[in-house]
Amino acid sequence: MWTALLSGLVLADPAPPALAPDEVTPLGLVFVEAHVPTEIRINKRPVAQLYVPATIEIAAPIGEQELTVLVGGESHVFPMTVPSAPDRAVVMIGRSGTTVRSEAKPPPGVAAQVPLELRGVGPGPVQIRIANERYRVESGATVGLSLLAGEYPISVRSTDGTAIWATGRLTVSGGDLVIVQLTEGRLPEVSGAGVFVANGG
Repeated sequence: MWTALLSGLVLADPAPPALAPDEVTPLGLVFVEAHVPTEIRINKRPVAQLYVPATIEIAAPIGEQELTVLVGGESHVFPMTVPSAPDRAVVMIGRSGTTVRSEAKPPPGVAAQVPLELRGVGPGPVQIRIANERYRVESGATVGLSLLAGEYPISVRSTDGTAIWATGRLTVSGGDLVIVQLTEGRLPEVSGAGVFVANGG
């Protein structure tokens, strides 16, 4: 049984006929953050078609599954472990590749520390502002820091701060590494335990 909660333009297969009570398969949650148009299949079955960057949540059988991601006419297959609730599988799909991991929900009242790497991948330096802090990232350099799990306003700018190329919200969760790739004039590309949503997105 497959269901999808959608953010963006998504087509998903209709749910199959209901199973008999003794055939019900336990379901877990797969969170997908796609920065490019993509088709998603689980165990070779199409479950979602994203025509624009979007986030979706898919209910999938708990346990080891085969995830197929089709981007730009190319198919990539990944092993995926779908945990039981409240944990979830997380799939991040970007221009530079796909990451798949399981994410544990922190205990109530515990704010996880999340390691973050800011990577300059463009021809020149950029400035990124996260909440009230400013960081300069040189081309080819990596700036490491740590954030509490949560949501932060961010902007990507020229080094003098006058040209603003992107604004939005960065959400970091779990304790896994978040990588933010920065290029002047473009939106940041986030992979790992983080999601960037541009203002207006």
